[in-house]
Amino acid sequence: MSIQSKHEENYNQDRVKPQENITSPAEYFEGVIDVPVYDWLFTLEQIQRESPSRRLTNVKQRIGFTEECQKRAKGIVYLFACSKQMKLSRCVALTASILFHRFYMKRDFTNYHYFEIAATCLFIASKSEECRRKLSDVVKVCASIALTGRMSNKVTEESKIYWKWKDVIVNLEELILEVLCFDVTPVNPYKICFDILDLSEDDDNSNDEHEDKLFSTCTHFLELLSRLPLSILFPVNVICGLGLLLSCASSEIQLPSNAFNKLQISREEIWRSYCTAMKLAQSLESLRQPFPILSHIPKLNHKSAMGIGENVDKDGGDEN
Repeated sequence: MSIQSKHEENYNQDRVKPQENITSPAEYFEGVIDVPVYDWLFTLEQIQRESPSRRLTNVKQRIGFTEECQKRAKGIVYLFACSKQMKLSRCVALTASILFHRFYMKRDFTNYHYFEIAATCLFIASKSEECRRKLSDVVKVCASIALTGRMSNKVTEESKIYWKWKDVIVNLEELILEVLCFDVTPVNPYKICFDILDLSEDDDNSNDEHEDKLFSTCTHFLELLSRLPLSILFPVNVICGLGLLLSCASSEIQLPSNAFNKLQISREEIWRSYCTAMKLAQSLESLRQPFPILSHIPKLNHKSAMGIGENVDKDGGDEN
């Protein structure tokens, strides 16, 4: 996947130092004040109107909602390109994409370039998902792809750009951890999908071929959808359900019995997430390939969305 960064806006290497210490304990003990857990979910209106990129003091530095969606998509495409080059799994990349989208609900795109944030989120996710990569390898890959669109032998440990990127990632790691309240192990749709389909790496059952195909198609859609800020708009089980629904629609694959019941969601919830995804995807259409995703998403109406996989779900008590 080629990313031509030379056509992007001027690249600023200077970064703002961490300025605040944000804490939000996810757990508490008896006798300690009950602090609500932050679920990192927002409404679409909140993102459109209250994103940090639209609340900058300097009005000239603010960016519109469409431009923000485009920058998010560019950052995620870059993130997956780096992940693929480092031979990291989609699970790691999806975790990094969630951290990426969350970060930009606390900080703006003007002062924090999406390539740098994406690279650092990937580095953090590789550690939180226990798929560690050496910092030197992360720097070489991320710097090369950001600057040339592909791996380059020019980024060595003796080059200035290597040390600039190393400093950037080290400094941003501290900032991102603080901004995200050290919550760097979000529930991953990849893992949920794996569990829902009852897949096992040690299971040789031939009946798993159907589930394997469904899982592979679903993870493809999850990767496409990660370019949109759905992870901060909908619970992860709804996003997983959307991936399964799109997989069935695109490949005429039947859903396993009780799939949506296991996810504890209804088809109406999935339909709402689908409509939001299609709306957000429109903002990417003016970009060149490979950023647009609208042509890759099956076109559904409410009736078809309610009926996909119905013949296997109805016995399981589907809500619709």
